Amino acid sequence: MDKIEILGLVATLLVLVSYMWSKLKVLRYINIVGSILFVIYGLMIDSYSVWILNGGCILVHIYKLIYDERPVKKYIGCIIVGYPGIGKSSLSISDDRYIDLESSLFKVNGRRSKTWYEVYCHQAVDLALQGYRVFVSAHADVQLYLAYMNIPENIKIYSCHPSLGLKDLWMKRLLDRYHDTKSEKDFAAMEYCRVHYDAGIRSMMRAPFEQITIDSYNYNLKSLLDTKIKTVVWR
Repeated sequence: MDKIEILGLVATLLVLVSYMWSKLKVLRYINIVGSILFVIYGLMIDSYSVWILNGGCILVHIYKLIYDERPVKKYIGCIIVGYPGIGKSSLSISDDRYIDLESSLFKVNGRRSKTWYEVYCHQAVDLALQGYRVFVSAHADVQLYLAYMNIPENIKIYSCHPSLGLKDLWMKRLLDRYHDTKSEKDFAAMEYCRVHYDAGIRSMMRAPFEQITIDSYNYNLKSLLDTKIKTVVWR
């Protein structure tokens, strides 16, 4: 058996052995070595089909190693407990990173079940795990359940609300919004703030979540959240 044939056999064995590895990266490295030997073998026997085929395999493996094996940028979502009127719905419409999880959707025949907030909160966590920034209701039961439920460590919870000093301006904001829409939802938000503004804000401030306070009447919710929320991780 001459040296050229031995080279071809060694190349064949390397290519065959490479397929025994379950790790794709190891398989590619061994296969590249085998393909290089096949290129040399093809040149020595003057076979264009052998060295062109294996040269192409080498290029494919190198491309895959560079582009398929590089770190994947993964976005981890979060949960934002949002005070009525901050602009949850508007932002979720304009930016597909956000979802406004309407608590009214969890009503049946106009009423919620006794444990509606459990299903609601688990739905919020599931959406956050998919990479969304999820707005949830500032309802007391929701805040309490989120505070004590077992949430993955990489899912952060934020509490976004106006400052206590914005009460009069906030009431004007909600009143103007209701006059524009005449919707039941906006009327309920306006009435809640009229009766519970101070108590609602203080309750959110006591919650064990990272606080995002709106200090100005003229603000951009998207910019405010982008400066406070960091969701990019590398895997």
